[in-house]
Amino acid sequence: GWKTFDVTNTIQTWVADPDSNLGVAFHINPIEGGYHARQVADEMVFATDFYPESPDSPDSRPVLVIYTTKYAPSDEPNECRYEGEEEHRCCRRRKYVDFRDLSW
Repeated sequence: GWKTFDVTNTIQTWVADPDSNLGVAFHINPIEGGYHARQVADEMVFATDFYPESPDSPDSRPVLVIYTTKYAPSDEPNECRYEGEEEHRCCRRRKYVDFRDLSW
């Protein structure tokens, strides 16, 4: 199932004192869930990004982006990583959606 980690206080500390940001690491070690869960855990990559208008903007909130390495975005914008003979496989593209713009 899903796991939720509240890192609000940690992020607030990092924003107030950027030198205190030593990062955060998550280790996924599935002991149940079968083959698929083990494969996903082995291929998980975490990345963080900021999308501020300015560094002092109140909207400067960190965003956690999670990719599986199998479908990680490529440097080539039109490159898709196909497996085997299947050429109609969907490709993942990095997108950003601001739900405030959608009035959520």
